[in-house]
Amino acid sequence: MEQRESTSEAYLRQLIQSFKRLRILDMHATNVRKVPRSICKLKHLTYLDLSHNSALKRLPNSIKRLQNLQTLNLSHCIALEELPSEIRKLVNLWNLDIDDKARAKNYCRLRELNGLNEIQGSLRIENLGCITNAVLESKAANLIGKHSLESLELHWGYHESDDAVIRDRDEALLDGLRPHSNLRNLMIDGYRGESFPRWMMETFVFFLPNLVEVSLQLCQRCKHLPQLGQLPHLESLWIWFLTELEYIELDHSSTLTTSFPRLLSLRIGYCENLKAMPLIPHLEELMLSKVNPELINHIFGLNKLKRLIILEMELLECLPECLESPTSLESLIIWKCPRLTSLSLSMRNLSNLQHLNFRNCEELDLSKDESGNILDLQGLKSLRSVDIVDVPKLASLPPWLLQANSLEQLSIKKCLNLKALSEQIEALQSLQSLEIVWCPSLRSLPEGM
Repeated sequence: MEQRESTSEAYLRQLIQSFKRLRILDMHATNVRKVPRSICKLKHLTYLDLSHNSALKRLPNSIKRLQNLQTLNLSHCIALEELPSEIRKLVNLWNLDIDDKARAKNYCRLRELNGLNEIQGSLRIENLGCITNAVLESKAANLIGKHSLESLELHWGYHESDDAVIRDRDEALLDGLRPHSNLRNLMIDGYRGESFPRWMMETFVFFLPNLVEVSLQLCQRCKHLPQLGQLPHLESLWIWFLTELEYIELDHSSTLTTSFPRLLSLRIGYCENLKAMPLIPHLEELMLSKVNPELINHIFGLNKLKRLIILEMELLECLPECLESPTSLESLIIWKCPRLTSLSLSMRNLSNLQHLNFRNCEELDLSKDESGNILDLQGLKSLRSVDIVDVPKLASLPPWLLQANSLEQLSIKKCLNLKALSEQIEALQSLQSLEIVWCPSLRSLPEGM
């Protein structure tokens, strides 16, 4: 049905009259301006796609009679002003797609979610900061009744305010938005309360035992986290812009022998008051971005770490001690660490390291160790790729790199003082890709290249 001309209401009425047993109706990008009230005659309809109709402003209230409708796609309907007042009567709807381009998201009310208990997959709720009656709206949303929901995102929006009224309102709102215990993924973004609700702080593992991923972002007043370490299935944890966070609260009476028994990925950023972390025995990926320098040297027991990412550590002068033990490390990424001067000799133990990436490290000398001696990293026998971007002290390739016989890819960009490539680069028999960009001091390549 894709066409340039507008799909008329009369045409749609004729279509509905002719095909009353339709189960799937896809009218995306067909210039629909108005959906006829007779849409309710398609009683067998399970899938309705009205996406990318930029002139569509509203749906008829008669749509509430589509009791078999499971999917309603309204994404990229930029003129959509509101949803039907009784959309909650679509009791079998499990997929409602309204993206942030639609005006309607500013007019929806939490209570409209009340009866949509068959909704499945993911649910994203935005602009929670605009809710006025926090207690009534959050309770009416009935998130705890949505037993098939797997992923929930709660976004408050970014409003700068220290008003105690806003703090109390947000705390009451989140308290009423407790989801069903089947939930697997939870994101809380922009929450302005000082503490998380009781269902998170006291009995998190009881109320949400199946959580696999948790993301807490821009909760800038919270000083303590829920008892995340008790969650038996938690694999991924993001903690971002919790600027007041002091520590991760643990319940030492837990029957678990260790905290975070299954956590594989941990990402912490912009939490400069956080100075300590519990033992995380199975961690495979760790990202630290703009955190307290004390934190980086108080993370131990990373014997299974495969990927370490260090970003925006302005005061970091040497690599963390945790690099001394994880022979399992496969990827090391260091960006925007202006005071980092050298790599560590302990990197010789990283026999499984495959990928190295350095970017925007003004003082980093890749050729020397902490004592100023020539750096010997002959233990890097598995190294496959190296990316070096904006490292001003790189004047020539470090000796250890020229001995990396397994190296397949080498990329050097914006290294303004790189003057020469050693003839030894030809000895890198495994090298398949060499990329040199914006290195104006490099005048020539070795003969034969």
